Amino acid sequence: MSSNKNSNPLIVVFWIAIAIVVFIVARAVIITIF
Repeated sequence: MSSNKNSNPLIVVFWIAIAIVVFIVARAVIITIF
């Protein structure tokens, strides 16, 4: 197990998934408010 988590593909995919979800939620909130 490498101590460098940034080199782990699963961590990268995990953060990309979070970024996509945050983007969708943020856009939905903006559309709802405005």
